[in-house]
Amino acid sequence: MNRLDRIVLLCIACYTLAIAIAGPWLHPVPSEFTAEPDGYLTAIEQIRACEVPVRVYQPLLYPALGAVLTSVVGDEFASARFLSTIAAGFALWLTYRLGRQFERPVVGVWASALLAVSPVFFQHAMFATTDATFLALTLAALGTIARVSRGDDRWRTCVLAGVWIGLAWSTRYVGIALVIPVLFAVRGRRLVRWSNVGLGAILAALPQFAVNLWNFGSPTYSEDWRNLAMKLDGNMDWTMLHPRPLAQEGWWEVIAAQPLDVLR
Repeated sequence: MNRLDRIVLLCIACYTLAIAIAGPWLHPVPSEFTAEPDGYLTAIEQIRACEVPVRVYQPLLYPALGAVLTSVVGDEFASARFLSTIAAGFALWLTYRLGRQFERPVVGVWASALLAVSPVFFQHAMFATTDATFLALTLAALGTIARVSRGDDRWRTCVLAGVWIGLAWSTRYVGIALVIPVLFAVRGRRLVRWSNVGLGAILAALPQFAVNLWNFGSPTYSEDWRNLAMKLDGNMDWTMLHPRPLAQEGWWEVIAAQPLDVLR
């Protein structure tokens, strides 16, 4: 770690600390205009009560981490908010590293600074939602995948890329889309590279596989495709997220019905 890295890390630490201190005043209670009412706090309470939450849209990594923090902080909302704050700081550091990795250190500095001053990013650093955590895990996955694509295809790097993908999927099911950059990163390489990435992803996602198998009888069960259906045909009608028959059911059916709209 050079001098610039230490300076950037110090600035990010100060930024994260400032949000952690100001969070209770700037965002003291959950907001009904965000995704906070989606049951994250209820899931944290259930996990702390040794119950297995049944959630068809969101995985349980974020509530599980929140439950661990709650044992220290003592409040579900405060712990979930603090988790988002820490994840936001991690995302800023990873943004800097990605910029430095692809271009020059100054690119990483500017990218991290612009992200830090974004009002949307600043807000989500205090929200009890998965946005900041998923962003950090996605950036970690992309950074490791980029290392593989540039020739660092050691088994440890490939497994680590898979671990980040599995953790991202365990935070939001749309994390499966990270398989796409993997296809480009390991193209033309030996099959063992694929197996190492897959091994890391399966190991990281194993707890969520077990929960889904217990709750639904399938390790990959999800109704998150209803979000896509809602955006395509429901005019943002949130009632489409309630279990009821739709014109198309399942990821492939929804995508096949309107492939161009999905790409757009």
